[in-house]
Amino acid sequence: MIRLCRVYEEEMGIMYPVVDIEKVIIHGTNLYTFTEAARRNGFSNDNTAKGLTDEGTSALKMVLACSTLTEGNGRSEVAYRLFESVREAADRILHGETFGIKDLAFLVLVAIYHFHCDEEALAWRIIGQVARMCIELGLHRRDSLSKVVSDDEERAQAINLFWSVYVLDRRWSFGTGMPFALQDADIDPNLPEPELSIPYLNVMIAYSRIGSKVWRSVSSFSPSPTLNIEEIGYLDYQVQHWQKSIPSSLQLSSAPSSQTSTRAIRRLQILLYVRANQMRILIYRPVLHSASSIQENIQYASTAVELAKDTIRALTHLNQTSDIYLIFLASCHAPWRARIRTRVLRWRWPGWRDMRFMG
Repeated sequence: MIRLCRVYEEEMGIMYPVVDIEKVIIHGTNLYTFTEAARRNGFSNDNTAKGLTDEGTSALKMVLACSTLTEGNGRSEVAYRLFESVREAADRILHGETFGIKDLAFLVLVAIYHFHCDEEALAWRIIGQVARMCIELGLHRRDSLSKVVSDDEERAQAINLFWSVYVLDRRWSFGTGMPFALQDADIDPNLPEPELSIPYLNVMIAYSRIGSKVWRSVSSFSPSPTLNIEEIGYLDYQVQHWQKSIPSSLQLSSAPSSQTSTRAIRRLQILLYVRANQMRILIYRPVLHSASSIQENIQYASTAVELAKDTIRALTHLNQTSDIYLIFLASCHAPWRARIRTRVLRWRWPGWRDMRFMG
């Protein structure tokens, strides 16, 4: 149990700190001690734990489910059984009139579970519901947040929860091509952000804000949208500025010192590097929608292709210099001036879903 909690923290908790993994471990340890003592005295059997659906145990079960899915490359009978034991509890929260911050943290874990089961649309649907529930609680406004949570530690956890939901809402919307549930205009600009000790989440908040602008730029209903070259250049500048602002500890580098990074940090470095390329490719993608557009904007089309090639080189380097095993295929069906179609296959490592191209 403890090992799987550590796996969860390294693979997911380090990015989206919706639960305090140390408290989860303490709860799990106490739970195992209690059930073992009850079993020895004849007061329980192997099915006892299945009926435990209190807040702490439900969160523990979903942490273990996500971890076993990660180790099973998206498949795990144990994970499925763990989820089934809390499915009714999740449904009650989703359809109930009263709920708290811990309930929402549990639902985020459920959404992450579905995402790692390759049920991205369901994950998007659940995180959207959680986003609306966050607004209902008032977590999107500084004044109401202070009223909902008075304890400093709990307030910090609520802040981490809200911004994790914000980033996941953006991430899965881009992945599915469906709209965001949280709009930037509805979020208090004075709302506190996570502490600097959670650098990845802070970096991704800024990234997601740029993503909102990119979404408006590329989500046109017109079959032949007019290219706004000036806007493309401005958005690209913002992404590059964001990339330069990433803390040095999360900057991808080929320098020897970077080889001393932990596996978890190395994974975050490559994730952020590829995310920057992904966003820039998305910005330039409208240029590739027709042969005439490519011909008229050769420089921008070339930039999109170079970004795709750079992404492949970065992943190849990672594969050759770390234990993070990758398999990918990039298929180019035309010369570099023609439209590029790149298909990324399933990554054969626990974080493959975090690397999929948006849109």
